[in-house]
Amino acid sequence: MIWEYNVVIIVMACREFEMGRKKCERYWPLYGEDPITFAPFKISCEDEQARTDYFIRTLLLEFQNESRRLYQFHYVNWPDHDVPSSFDSILDMISLMRKYQEHEDVPICIHCS
Repeated sequence: MIWEYNVVIIVMACREFEMGRKKCERYWPLYGEDPITFAPFKISCEDEQARTDYFIRTLLLEFQNESRRLYQFHYVNWPDHDVPSSFDSILDMISLMRKYQEHEDVPICIHCS
């Protein structure tokens, strides 16, 4: 889906683990780790920026000798079964997403657990 629709922005609105339970599989390598392969795709993490309440990761997705850069906005302080007490960092994240998203006709992929 990411490749087919030329997605540039992925928003992850959950943590990998919540209260000791696995909530989401990690589909990207940690920054500084070797690329991971989900055949036929290979994913590398080129950069990671820590922001208030979220991370921005620059991921390189490779498929059949073609590569595309995409950005994962990983919001880590969304409470399980609740809503955040403040929306300031969410609004900041949305503002930055607009800077990374060059074309409005390309969908954004948003997922939680």
